[in-house]
Amino acid sequence: MKRSLILLLVLFAAACREEKKPQISSAMPTRQLRPASQQPRSAASLGLPPNLLVTPRVTISFSGMAVGFGIVDNASQAEAILTDIRTLPPSAGRDRAMASVISSLAKVDPAQACILLEKWNDGLISQWLDVAETIAKKLGESDPQAAAEFIEKSVPRAAQASVWNHFLASLPATARLSLFDQIPESSSQNRIGASLVLVWLREDPGSCAAWLDRFAAGKFPDELQDLGNPSFYPQPMKTEPAAWLAAFRAAKGAEARILFAEGAWKNTDASAKAGLIPELQDVIPKLIEEEREKIILADPPGYTAALSPTQITELSHDTMQKIIGSWAEAHPQDAIQWALDHGRPEAAGALNPLYRLEPESALALAPRLLGGKDRDQAISSLCYSLTRDQGADAAKALLPLISDPQFRERMRKEIDRDWD
Repeated sequence: MKRSLILLLVLFAAACREEKKPQISSAMPTRQLRPASQQPRSAASLGLPPNLLVTPRVTISFSGMAVGFGIVDNASQAEAILTDIRTLPPSAGRDRAMASVISSLAKVDPAQACILLEKWNDGLISQWLDVAETIAKKLGESDPQAAAEFIEKSVPRAAQASVWNHFLASLPATARLSLFDQIPESSSQNRIGASLVLVWLREDPGSCAAWLDRFAAGKFPDELQDLGNPSFYPQPMKTEPAAWLAAFRAAKGAEARILFAEGAWKNTDASAKAGLIPELQDVIPKLIEEEREKIILADPPGYTAALSPTQITELSHDTMQKIIGSWAEAHPQDAIQWALDHGRPEAAGALNPLYRLEPESALALAPRLLGGKDRDQAISSLCYSLTRDQGADAAKALLPLISDPQFRERMRKEIDRDWD
C-alpha cells in the first residue's frame, strides 16, 4: 500500500513538471483558450442569419455592417479580396465591403485605388463617393493638382461638389484658392467658398476681402446666403470678430461688405455688440435692429457702457427712448443721471418712473432736465400725479418747466378742471 502511494506521488510530481515546461520555455507560443462554455457561438446558434460571406480573405457579417480582411498593402491583395466580395449579389452590405477595401488601398496607393474605383460601376453612389473622397484627400497630400484632375475626370460632374469639399478642407487657404475655379459653379461652390473665407480670414483678412469682392460681385440674395453658410467648419469654428471687421473695412463691394458685416456681428459677444452698431447699422440694418432691442431690454447699462461719447451723441431719439424706458424700469435715477451726463433730453422719460419710487428725488431732478418736447411731456404727466397727491398748487409750481406756451396753458386749465 505504501509503495503504491509513493508511486502515485512520483507520477503526480512528474505530471506537474510536464505542465510547467511551456511556462519555462520563452520560445514556446502562448495561447488563451476559453473553456468550452465560453467559445464563440455561431450566428445560427444565436438565432441570427448567417454571415453574408466568409472566405480565407474576407468576412462580411450577416448585416453587412462589419467587414473583416487583412492589411491591404498593394493592389493585388485588394483585387483578390474584391474578387471574393463580387461573388455576392448587389446589396448595401456588398457595397460597404467594396468601399472598405478600396479605401484601405487608397491609404497606401491612391493611384491604384483610383483605378479600382473606376472599375466599380454597379455600387451605391453614396458608398462610391465616400471612397472618392478618401482617394482625393490622399492624392492631395502630395499632389493637389493630381487630386483635382482625379475629381474632374473620374467623379460624375453632378456629384463632384462633395468630393471637392472634403479634399479642399484639408488644404491651407492659398492652396485652395489655386483650385477653386475648377469647382463647377453651383450653390455648393458658394458654400465651399464660405469655408475658404473662414480659413483665409485668420491668415490675411485684406487678401480675403479682395478675393470676395470679385467672387461675390453681382450674386443674387440666395447665392449670398450660400456664401454665408460654409460647407465645412474648421476647428475651432469661431473666427475672431477682429478678423471679420478687418475684412469688412478692407472690402469695397456691397456684397462682400454685407457678408463680412454679418460675420463680425454673429461672432461678437452680446456684451460688445453695441459698439459695432454705428459702423455696421447701414450695412446690415435689419439684423442689427432685431438684436438691438434684445440687448437694450436685457441690459441697458451694459449696452450704453460699450458706446463711445461720440456714439452716444449719434444715437437716434427713438433708440434713446428705448434705452431710458428700459433702464427706468429698475433704476430710473441712474438712467436720468446717465442721460444728463451726456446731454440727452430723453432723460425726461425716466422722471415719472422715478416719482413713483422717490417723489422728492424726481421733483429735485425735474428742473435739471433739458428743455424741449421730452421734458414738456414728462412734466405734464407729473402734474397729473402731483394734482392727485399734493393738490393743484404743487402741480402748478412745475408749469414753468413746460417750454411750449400753448401746451403750458392747456395743462393749467386741466389742473384746474381736475382739482375742481
